[in-house]
Amino acid sequence: MSEVDQAQSDKPNHSLVTLRIFGDELDPAPVSKLMGCAPTRCHRKGELITNKDGKPYWNEHTQRYSTRKTGYWSVEAQRHEPADLEAQINEILDRLTADLGDWEVLAKTCEVDLFVGWFMAKSNEMFELSEGTLIALSSRRIGLVFDIYDPS
Repeated sequence: MSEVDQAQSDKPNHSLVTLRIFGDELDPAPVSKLMGCAPTRCHRKGELITNKDGKPYWNEHTQRYSTRKTGYWSVEAQRHEPADLEAQINEILDRLTADLGDWEVLAKTCEVDLFVGWFMAKSNEMFELSEGTLIALSSRRIGLVFDIYDPS
């Protein structure tokens, strides 16, 4: 094993998981009430995009301030190192409503997904999600988006 391979294998993988809700008509306050949880991040369509200092972002190309293209509401799980997708998904779902009727209402006007950032420790890894987790996601009409990063 090369020194690079050894260094990579000594570093654990990690994962980031965020439940994301998008919609042109999305209003964060009613979504928070429906979900029973405050968001990690949220905004309405048309709100100004700001930089880290809170100042509006000026778009040189369009010569105007940039605005949000759609509404957004999200809840993030704690980072896990090593990765533990099941725990992160359960952490998020446990914070939100279990009422499938509420999720159905949301799905009529919004797109809902679970974004997974998977940062591999080596060039070939695998993970699995249990049947129960997949059922919990699908019964809430939550799609899955994976962004997988090779250690190189």
